[in-house]
Amino acid sequence: MEPTAGLLHSAEVSDLTIRAVAANKRFVATCAEENSVRLYDWKGTLLHTFQTAQKTRNVALSEKHLATGEKNGQGELFDLSKRNHVSMFQFAGKVSITMYNVALTAEHVLLSSCRGYGIKVNPEDRRLHVANLYTLDGTLRHSLDHGSMLGRMGICLNASNAATSGEDKVVKVWDLSGQLLHTIPADKERSPGVCFLGGQLLVSGISNVSIYDSQTCKLERQLELPQLPLAERGNFRATPQTYPRLISGGNYVVSASEDRRASIWTFSDGRLLCTLSDERRIFGDFYAAVCDERLVLIGGKCLKIYDLTVHAGYKRTRSEGLGVSLRFIIEPDQFALTAQEATGKENPNFHELAPVIAYGPNALGSGSICPRDGRPGCALVDVIPSGPATHFLSWAWSYRMKTVVLALRHWSQDSSNSIKPDQTFIWICFFCNNQERILNEKSQEGSDDLETTFQSRLRSIGHVLVLFDDWSKPAYLTRVWCIFETFVAVRSDICYTLIFPPESAESMHGALQRGMHLEVTKDWSSIDVAHATASRPVDEEKVKGIISRTSSFDEVNSVVKDHLINWFKKQFQAVFERGVREGPELSQRSCEACALKDAEIAHLKQVLEERDAEILRLTALLPAGSAVKAAKSDLLDVISNGEVAAT
Repeated sequence: MEPTAGLLHSAEVSDLTIRAVAANKRFVATCAEENSVRLYDWKGTLLHTFQTAQKTRNVALSEKHLATGEKNGQGELFDLSKRNHVSMFQFAGKVSITMYNVALTAEHVLLSSCRGYGIKVNPEDRRLHVANLYTLDGTLRHSLDHGSMLGRMGICLNASNAATSGEDKVVKVWDLSGQLLHTIPADKERSPGVCFLGGQLLVSGISNVSIYDSQTCKLERQLELPQLPLAERGNFRATPQTYPRLISGGNYVVSASEDRRASIWTFSDGRLLCTLSDERRIFGDFYAAVCDERLVLIGGKCLKIYDLTVHAGYKRTRSEGLGVSLRFIIEPDQFALTAQEATGKENPNFHELAPVIAYGPNALGSGSICPRDGRPGCALVDVIPSGPATHFLSWAWSYRMKTVVLALRHWSQDSSNSIKPDQTFIWICFFCNNQERILNEKSQEGSDDLETTFQSRLRSIGHVLVLFDDWSKPAYLTRVWCIFETFVAVRSDICYTLIFPPESAESMHGALQRGMHLEVTKDWSSIDVAHATASRPVDEEKVKGIISRTSSFDEVNSVVKDHLINWFKKQFQAVFERGVREGPELSQRSCEACALKDAEIAHLKQVLEERDAEILRLTALLPAGSAVKAAKSDLLDVISNGEVAAT
């Protein structure tokens, strides 16, 4: 791919070297060695210039605000819609020779000092060690003392955590109350770049970007930087390639290097999307910002805006992130009708469905080119109604078609969910993986890349639906994939919803109302991932191998079991509380029903007595010895003995 591929705009935008760039869905902001910040749209049009109190060294954007990091220990906040000044952030004491980092969320600003490149400072100066957390009105909430000098881009912030990176080659993670949660050693000579993306923390290394779980700070995977041949590097600063321009946004991670190159990865699968470079010999730093499918690069005084969708990796990533439309699944005349016509069965399972609609010559996607590899035969999600996945379904292929359809319909109709079927798209492996490659060509897809994509997919989607076919002896708890998916969701603190087909849900709630809680959970306690199976032996081997390397079977069993118990407690508590609230009403309704039933019984008894009296009267009128009279007499004997039901 040529370096200019996807270039939308290029222009010199400042008389001074630009020191930082930031972006959100609407704007691009830059700052230079002057008392101002410039705001552009994504076409490169200058919209507004904010005047600042001091020389600006850094800039950050949220959806509604712009924040600056300036000289002399201060920062400012501006409103993007009103284009006015909101508040000021001030470090205590006089600080004149430092540059400032700034990070911004919807509720907080994180501001810190750091040493400018080549500037001699006193390393014991505490003001170089501290990142201050402020509310948007300028109130200091906490000071995070890293313990050594912070580096350029050495802080980051999200809704629940902050991270600091120092010249002690250590990254520290804090909660927003100022408590130190984790310490991560880094393999970089100086302060690594840090940033949050979803539920993960990214740290730049000498030749890679390391990705950690932001809650546990366990290393999950690494993105390897492509190495530029020595002859092509030119005469640039003798600093590591990632020094330390690390940024993220949407589904992208970008490392802008001192060799004038920006490497862009798709975060969901960790694959390099493209590498863009500045072909000029530039003076000054090289920065990047990314949002959705747009990338902005700053090289010296020049601003460049790129469209990332022109790269082949974008089509692949977009396809892999699609979910099937909930409307398509639950409407009777769509998926269910397609499945029945294709198989000739009223209620096929998904193993029976796969060879007739998911792969093979009659598959729905057999005549289409796959956007993931450019070959014939695509995933179902590429040819049926779909959109960016909003939910991830954890389930088993052995389920019947109606089990899945009815469970999702029942969940969508629950008034507490506020689900809109036309705006809900579910990542279901049957529809979203390319089964032509997996099942027909026997590709390892779906297991080979499990470690690098599975957890990222869960995090990027952010909501897991766990489908139990039944509350009694659920098949779900015998499948290794299912148990592992629940384990990952729980460990990653991902929103988790347990769903059932309507008959099973009603049966379970009835059992709970009768106090049969032990009956409901007795089979849930038998989880044993070591003996769980998968449809494909390669998947079973792969998943169990990952568990053995990263955890243990006992831990997985314990975590999943504890989570199900906690979920069940909430359901039982809800039933109990409802019973307490509605107890008097239920008793009254019960008494009224009993009274009505007693009245019906009394009326029926009266009718029977009147009938018997009429039979006796008519019998007495018959001649003595009459065969009819004898038959009637025998009939009365039978009735009185209860041998014939009254009509």
